[in-house]
Amino acid sequence: MSSELPFTFELWRKLSGYLDKYLVAGRKLKAMPTNAVVYYGKKPDIVIVDDAGIPQLIIETKRKSDEGKLEDVYEPLGEAVVAQALCYASLALKNHNLDRTPLFATANRDTIVIFKGIDRGKLDEFVDIEKCKESHASPEDWAKALKLSAYSKLLHQGYLLARLEKPLSEDTIMKLFDDHVAKWIIRAAITPTQLYRVLVDQLRYDIEKLHDEYVEDAVKIRVLKDPQYFKELHELAIKQGYANGVLNPSILLLCPDEDRKSIEKVC
Repeated sequence: MSSELPFTFELWRKLSGYLDKYLVAGRKLKAMPTNAVVYYGKKPDIVIVDDAGIPQLIIETKRKSDEGKLEDVYEPLGEAVVAQALCYASLALKNHNLDRTPLFATANRDTIVIFKGIDRGKLDEFVDIEKCKESHASPEDWAKALKLSAYSKLLHQGYLLARLEKPLSEDTIMKLFDDHVAKWIIRAAITPTQLYRVLVDQLRYDIEKLHDEYVEDAVKIRVLKDPQYFKELHELAIKQGYANGVLNPSILLLCPDEDRKSIEKVC
């Protein structure tokens, strides 16, 4: 049984877990698994999309091979592998009418290689999109979509951003998003509305984190130990339009470990 699918799933699960916990450049991203995204009949292994569904990173995964003659087909920097990832990124540009392709990457269990996206105006120098849409009888066929010298340009003209070891490690995943995806997103021109949404989302995230980690417990303790604080909090709630202030049955659930007598003393 091929080890490519298990590795792809394992990598997707790790990326998804990271994005469930953290924002990237103040934005909520999502890791879409294999078969979840289709561009002109082609199915990338993993696509990282933003909250609008726009792809920011496309990853093509490959298993390792011990067969020397096939090594280039499975090596993340192999021409056919890079061509396949670039084809997916180019089809994403066409599908979403983007000004530039998403970042694209190739990976096996040892290494992930990350490439910078290509501007729409320069894309014809690198790839034939129509050939990307064609059926590919073998992995090597993807290389036929590359334009003359395109592979060399990708490797030597500033498009190769990084080669990171151990793609499944937390450290590598953090570097992938913090050092590359975040900078790619920030570099993109955004409208005032988008900027406002990003800032509000980040502020909301920071407030919720602050509340969960520090504020909630501190308020509970202060409410139970300081009747004056509770009185001021109650009066403020009434001024804000809450008819009963903070007095409702849930006040008894603030600190379930406290005895009822201490709670009633505050109320």
